[in-house]
Amino acid sequence: DDRRTLLKQLSEFQVTKAECLHDNDREFVEGQIRQWFGSIDQFEREVQGDVTALVARQLHEKEPMPWNMIFVGAISLCR
Repeated sequence: DDRRTLLKQLSEFQVTKAECLHDNDREFVEGQIRQWFGSIDQFEREVQGDVTALVARQLHEKEPMPWNMIFVGAISLCR
């Protein structure tokens, strides 16, 4: 089901595997990630751990998804 697919993608997320339309998009996004989270590794740990757990909880409880989680999800799906 779509929810399991989403949780699997989040739990295995890696910035290096994200697709971007232009190389300068990747440079910009990775730079922002480093500025906001300190490192790519830290961001990936947050997505794979805390974000995945929060999304799982939200899906289980069927509550509306907070806008900031939608934003993080959109960044992590940079395609």
